[in-house]
Amino acid sequence: MDVTVLIPVHDEEQTIAEAISRSASGLFSASKTGEILVVDDGSSDATKMKVLEESKKTHVEVRLVRHEQNRGVSAALQTGIRNARGDVIMIIPGDLESNPEHDIPLLLESMSGADLVSGWRLGRTGSRIVASRLYNFLYRNVLGVNVHDANWIKCFKRQIADHIIWTRDWNRYLVFFAAQAGFRIIEVRVPYYRRQHGRSKFGIMRLPFGFLSFLRTYHEVSKRSKERARSLPSPIAS
Repeated sequence: MDVTVLIPVHDEEQTIAEAISRSASGLFSASKTGEILVVDDGSSDATKMKVLEESKKTHVEVRLVRHEQNRGVSAALQTGIRNARGDVIMIIPGDLESNPEHDIPLLLESMSGADLVSGWRLGRTGSRIVASRLYNFLYRNVLGVNVHDANWIKCFKRQIADHIIWTRDWNRYLVFFAAQAGFRIIEVRVPYYRRQHGRSKFGIMRLPFGFLSFLRTYHEVSKRSKERARSLPSPIAS
């Protein structure tokens, strides 16, 4: 089983080299082969140079795909999935809020009983946690998917990508798409580390837009489910 560790980045020159190094160590600890795929989403700093320098030092193949302009994390992840070579894809941030050296072996081990493993952040604080709790409440009570942190690191079989609806922020609903398609989902607790460099690309001001996106995605998936049900042949009466 080859693994693609997918790292989307934008202006992460201070952390990307260490994220790559720790990801390589995580794959080694898990006794897995594969690649580290970095998608540089239009960085204006030295992120590209740092990736190329680190790729010469690590024992794992490191590939770089680059957007000339910043297109957002959803587009970066979509590019990454379409370029991934692994049978299993793991999404890890490049800012070290996750520790790949710890999280990669943990999530890969959990894949023995699942098609998708979702990380649940422990120790998270700050204003963003309010929006996250509301979002995950809706996930459980409206979408019917029993996870506590649907928008964090994930490890999944690549065939799940065939069931993604590529909306502008589809990555928030990856667990939902997998659940709707009947894949097995497991949630594991992982430690969270406060960002030490740079600044977050997210904020509580995105909450109203996130809620509208939630409604659009729910409507689209419900619509497709009804269309699929109508396309099925009617049972023959005995």
